[in-house]
Amino acid sequence: MNNHCLLGNHEHQDHKGSTFNDIKLRWKESCFNLTEDTIKFRCETGLKQGSNEQIMGWALKKERKVVRFSDNVKSYLSNIFEEGERSGIKANPSTVVRNMRVARDENGNKRFTPKEYLELGQIASFFSRLAVMQRCKTPIADIDQDLDAVILALNKADAVEQLL
Repeated sequence: MNNHCLLGNHEHQDHKGSTFNDIKLRWKESCFNLTEDTIKFRCETGLKQGSNEQIMGWALKKERKVVRFSDNVKSYLSNIFEEGERSGIKANPSTVVRNMRVARDENGNKRFTPKEYLELGQIASFFSRLAVMQRCKTPIADIDQDLDAVILALNKADAVEQLL
């Protein structure tokens, strides 16, 4: 090996630059190689500024479509929630997702179309909203008592005003 190293013709070429410089040089060449035809082709195929093909990245917000639940879905989920409140055995949203896909109406037909199927998060959110509404719900008897007290106070104020 020593003889080979001493006698052989070995030339070592230093790398002209770093990998980053190499990338910059390639980018420069590709930019200079753009022709009018290339730019025209990009515009014709819809690869313009702001098109969907150019919008890429992990930090971009995705469009969220707002979908209202049908009355059929609302009544189904409300019944399941109320049954859980009565029995004390709360329904698991993942079980409700599976049951929703096989639910049948009185005639034996599928109760929901595939467009009406909900995801686990949607069902959990719906149950959460129902629970909050139930906690915040004031009994009607309390509202009536409060209303009676207000009416009595107004009548009393009118009577005092008439006396003065």
